[in-house]
Amino acid sequence: MGCATYVSKSMTVALEHAPEDPAGNRWVFVCDALIGKYCQGTRGHVEPPIRQERTLLRYDSTVDVEDNPTKYALFSDYQILVRYLIKFEKKASLQPGIFKLLS
Repeated sequence: MGCATYVSKSMTVALEHAPEDPAGNRWVFVCDALIGKYCQGTRGHVEPPIRQERTLLRYDSTVDVEDNPTKYALFSDYQILVRYLIKFEKKASLQPGIFKLLS
């Protein structure tokens, strides 16, 4: 996908894209997002495609798969409101790659 801020409804998808910090933890923001009208995104987008040629009106966001999106690309900072920051701590007693949600 292109140059944007990416969000997902799935915590599993979000964790796949959250790198580990030096302590082995992962951090994920929980946000409200204004998705609006979307279309299929492509690599290299720096803004959403035009949806109405006559008025040059653009889509609000793009997605990975239009029929059943799991990732949304948002191109404006006003489209996201951060609500929480969640820390996932890696526990030695769990299988590698498994994280425990801390309360």
